[in-house]
Amino acid sequence: SAQLSASTDTGAGTLYTSVTVSATPPSSADIKAGTGSVWFGNQAVSTTGVQNVTASGLAVTTSYYAHFIQNDGSDSNIVTTAQFTTTAVIVSAGSNTKISISIGIGI
Repeated sequence: SAQLSASTDTGAGTLYTSVTVSATPPSSADIKAGTGSVWFGNQAVSTTGVQNVTASGLAVTTSYYAHFIQNDGSDSNIVTTAQFTTTAVIVSAGSNTKISISIGIGI
């Protein structure tokens, strides 16, 4: 599994996450529906700051990208992480073991 996180400045709505093998961001609708994803999910957002996501069932030694969008009545910009590669034990992205991004509503 991959431990991902996104930081939001809006403490409301829903955070949608899509993990794909492509760096090209999916559309908002595709992220929400999981179209083209190897893993997708959503979770309620009730506070600002870091939102943690666990993407399970990913293949070992495979490169992925995580795409995030937050909806609190309207969609935020789509944010895509740097490429990360799963290993037998941890997820690595360079020297980091977590992917952190920021989502700003209305940016």
